Amino acid sequence: MKNKASVWLRGSAALLLSSALIVSGCSKESTSAGQGGTSSPSTPAVEEEKDKKHTLSIASYHIGPTDKDGELVKYANEKYNVELDILNIENNKYEELLNLKFASGEIPDRMQVRSFGSLQKYIKSDVLAEIPEDLLKQHAPTLYASLEKSFPGIFEYSKIDGKLYGIPYVVPQGQHRAPLVYRGDWMKNVGVEEAPKTLEQFEELMYKFATEDPDGNGKKDTYGLSYSAMAAVFGAFGYMPDIFNGDKGNDKMIWQVRDDKLVYSAIQPEMKEALTMLNQWFKDGIIDPEFITGENQGGNWALTHAFINGRIGTSGQGYFYHWIPQLGSRNAGPNNTELGKLNSAAAEALVQGEPPVGEDGKRGMWQQNMMSGSFVSFGKQVEKDPDKMIRMLEMLETMNATYQERSIMWYGMENKHWHYQDEDGVKVATPIDPEHNAAAMAKLGGHLVINPFQMLEHQDVDNKMRNEFGAEHKLDEGGIQNELFTALESEGKYRAELDKLQDEAYISIITGDKPISYFDEFVEKWRKAGGEQLEKEANEWYSSMK
Repeated sequence: MKNKASVWLRGSAALLLSSALIVSGCSKESTSAGQGGTSSPSTPAVEEEKDKKHTLSIASYHIGPTDKDGELVKYANEKYNVELDILNIENNKYEELLNLKFASGEIPDRMQVRSFGSLQKYIKSDVLAEIPEDLLKQHAPTLYASLEKSFPGIFEYSKIDGKLYGIPYVVPQGQHRAPLVYRGDWMKNVGVEEAPKTLEQFEELMYKFATEDPDGNGKKDTYGLSYSAMAAVFGAFGYMPDIFNGDKGNDKMIWQVRDDKLVYSAIQPEMKEALTMLNQWFKDGIIDPEFITGENQGGNWALTHAFINGRIGTSGQGYFYHWIPQLGSRNAGPNNTELGKLNSAAAEALVQGEPPVGEDGKRGMWQQNMMSGSFVSFGKQVEKDPDKMIRMLEMLETMNATYQERSIMWYGMENKHWHYQDEDGVKVATPIDPEHNAAAMAKLGGHLVINPFQMLEHQDVDNKMRNEFGAEHKLDEGGIQNELFTALESEGKYRAELDKLQDEAYISIITGDKPISYFDEFVEKWRKAGGEQLEKEANEWYSSMK
């Protein structure tokens, strides 16, 4: 078998844009971890010096700053015989500030790398250490096995020339598709007893929501759907042209496999049929005319104010757990909670639907990949200090080997910050203080600061009731995922213009500002504006993975 991702990574020279600054700084010594270097590491000794105390600088995910003497910082220092230097890089400027550190010669010993593109750029810029895969297996066997089980072949995506440079993350959101939620009270008011199974039934319900006064106020002020639930229509034609659940933090470009090739979803001919249907719905007043601005009006990104305020009767906003009712001691999701504040009966009557099936038997809602595209990597200087690398690997292993230790490194100290609570026969780690949120955890050194991983085995304990809810409502079925697991070499050059072309085409066709026939012109423009090059690069990568 070919070396999968590494075949593609060798050709990623264009990803070095703006990295000259990084490279120039990396010739200096790391201020926190000794000498940098470009030579490949020698095979580290199997055993480390247990009595040696290491200073470890860490750039991680911070939802809030970590105290230098945070309780979990001190706990980890003592348990692992280390001195942690938590860098507290501002989350929304993480990559910018990390690049400045590189430029000044300060390479963290351990860092979060937040995208395929950043991983490739840092590898080419020679700021990352090779992580010998055998060493990872030897000193973090539980973590390695869990990641490989969750996403078989996952480590191939962070290699170049057969060398591993990052330990990938997996995310529990990838276990379920986006939701499709209906106002059950409205359904009852318009005489519909169950959620639609087919696209035809879905269309019928959307028209009823818009034309039959489902809220009973005597006014024509309701619509069937807005932006997010359009995913159900596109999915019924087999493709997903965009992220339709409102999470703009996710990659917008979706590639799917067709005839053993990767194709860009938004330009497939079936999307013209879907747009034709949505255009008719818009003409007939079924789609909220404010769909262009989305359903969220601020605050938690997953909230759909259009649905909560009774403007639309269907939504696919957020992840399914943003909609769940209270399950045991776990709070209800924010959409359920906010709707309940205005109309408790409506919140209790919410209906979870399945993606409606189109004429060709196709269906789908967007679903995130299990592999998030983020990685834990080590600074280049660590190649010169194999003992330090082993210590960091063993820390990651121990912090994730048991549910209890994971819970300590996530929440804080047992019986002070959290305790075990029985939930449906399972002992679940639960914060003692409901206000002990992610920022409070991060202040201690918890959340994702010191232990960046959340193994699915532990997530499944935390989320047992939530996952059972998902399975009961078939939220683990009918998802459409992005099949491209890398950054394309020319994406940075063409992406902005391609996104603009797509947004303008889709919106103008739905609203009728452009005729349906404009779709063909859009596809031609998209390819000429760089899309054809991205198709070529996507399939070069896809071929390398076979």
